[in-house]
Amino acid sequence: MASFRSTVVTNTGISVINTALANKQELKISSIKSGNGTYTGSENLDSATGLKSFKNSFPIKNVKLVDDATVKIQALITNDDITVGYDITEYGIYAEVDGSEKLIAIATAINADFIPSKASSPASILLEMYLKVSRAKEIHFSYTVPEGVYATVVQLNDLERIVDKANAFKEVWMKAAEFTTVAPYTLRIDTPWLKAGDTPIVSHSILDGVTDPAAIKGAWKSYSCIDKIEVHDGYMIVKCFRKKPTQDILLAVKGG
Repeated sequence: MASFRSTVVTNTGISVINTALANKQELKISSIKSGNGTYTGSENLDSATGLKSFKNSFPIKNVKLVDDATVKIQALITNDDITVGYDITEYGIYAEVDGSEKLIAIATAINADFIPSKASSPASILLEMYLKVSRAKEIHFSYTVPEGVYATVVQLNDLERIVDKANAFKEVWMKAAEFTTVAPYTLRIDTPWLKAGDTPIVSHSILDGVTDPAAIKGAWKSYSCIDKIEVHDGYMIVKCFRKKPTQDILLAVKGG
């Protein structure tokens, strides 16, 4: 499962934010960009002006004030333009300043997100990044919605139902003993609400009340065995190419 270090506001970002505050100007968040640069975690990112190895750029989906000093920025990361998969090790938040884009914040991976090529498997990641900004409530943040998206009322109602479905988590058991006995180890799990072509989010789920470190460690080990999940009409196939899970775990399946 991917994990990232806390987002760092760059020196440029601090300057842009201070200017917006001092002059009561709009701060336009223009994009989130991804890359696959190498980081140890010891870098001083304050002076960063760009990603180490830029790969793709994505439009902003939403900017929301969480509290007086926190801003949530969302983007939908897709592989529509990706021909060769890569580990996403860095994300950058960019703002439009004097007609050009400037890196105002950056986050680097502890465990990277892998995004495959579109040809191998359609994929998307709903990314949320949080900026800690003093006096954030005094700044007018803006962003541009991608052009060419229009919908009728009926389509919007259908979309609302789709969103409700996408936001719902359902839990299913991944039974270790039911995997095939030879590699690649595979397991069929019934998921009646899924259809072939769906791209659900599948994550590890801990049962309420479970606090034993050994049990939790074993569950994480089983989850880490998962290499691929194929979605079919009414069921999904879990594939483990490297190692067979040894402990039953719950999987939380979101969306469809």
